[in-house]
Amino acid sequence: MSGIPKGWHHRQFDEIATVQAGLVSPLEEPYRFHYHIGGENITSGGGLLRPLKTCDEIGLTSGKYRFGPGAIVYSKIRPNLNKVCLVDFEGVCSADAYPIYGKLDAINPLFLLYWMRSPRFLQQAIASSVRSGMPKINREDLGRIEFLIPPLPEQRKIADILSTWDEALEKLDALIAAKERRKQALMQQLLTGMKRVKGATGKWKRVQLGDVAENMSEQNKGRMGTKSLYGVTKADGIVPMRDHVKGASFARCKMVETHWYAYNPMRINIGSIARWQGAETVMVSGDYVVFRCNEKLLSPAYLDHLRQTWMWQSFVTRGGNGSVRIRIYFSDLAEFTFPCPPIEEQQKIAAVLDAADQELTLLRKQRHALDQQKRGLMQRLLTGKIRIKL
Repeated sequence: MSGIPKGWHHRQFDEIATVQAGLVSPLEEPYRFHYHIGGENITSGGGLLRPLKTCDEIGLTSGKYRFGPGAIVYSKIRPNLNKVCLVDFEGVCSADAYPIYGKLDAINPLFLLYWMRSPRFLQQAIASSVRSGMPKINREDLGRIEFLIPPLPEQRKIADILSTWDEALEKLDALIAAKERRKQALMQQLLTGMKRVKGATGKWKRVQLGDVAENMSEQNKGRMGTKSLYGVTKADGIVPMRDHVKGASFARCKMVETHWYAYNPMRINIGSIARWQGAETVMVSGDYVVFRCNEKLLSPAYLDHLRQTWMWQSFVTRGGNGSVRIRIYFSDLAEFTFPCPPIEEQQKIAAVLDAADQELTLLRKQRHALDQQKRGLMQRLLTGKIRIKL
């Protein structure tokens, strides 16, 4: 067939793999003490989240599929998430997942795992779930998915190459996790005074935010054109608004200047608050709260780290009487009480934590770049655009 690499062949899923059938009871031995894999234990794009718990620890009662070492566990629910992993132990999985075994005379298990992580497999799985009208893929549709596979020796070589990239990504993930733990420990120590920065001697005070910050919502109303309209997100901070959400609601928009804070009073409890670090003045919705720090008493950068602590999160999620907060205006936020060092120590603490953040940002960028390179290589290897010398 034209366009097919020499020695490669088209195969259907059911020609190269089998799906485990027959449910077992998690109440019976030995399955009661087997580790259980649910959809929540598998990451999108491949990977197993540990630690796992046994059926007995979770208290499971409904039927599960058993699997053994070398099985691929694939979540059939919402195939667009592409939750698939290779296991090296005996256990059970949710009835919403398939334990899959490659036919060893036709396909290498690790190669099959990478194929099931590929864009081509994902596209076919999503298309099958759309046709069925359900957010899942059934056995029959899974069995009809087409593969283009090379001879076994080439499969093994491709799998070895891709697993080397995965090992590099895993090491980088471990490094990032360690740096995140270190940063969290630094925050806990530095923002509570348990650990002092070098040369710090001044006394700490407990202050309320209203004593060291000022509400700017009323003083700074105006209009500067739609290009200056910004919104606040948890993930990206203060960012330009999209055109389709700009409208009459911005007739009362408020100005935000460098190092001022803006937040949605109905979403601050989930992290929709940010410090503007741009040089120019921008506008946000009139529904937002805008405030600034008195920079002689409170460093804006210090507050940025303080609001990532349990002290802040506890305050913005529950009121003083234990009731869940629905809206938090500045008059409410002004009551937030926290330990506050002298301004010079605040600046030094912020610098230390900023450096930790910058290191994490760099590592995450490196991880993203490595992952993109691996994905590009995987696409070319699994389609035969790059051939491996054996």
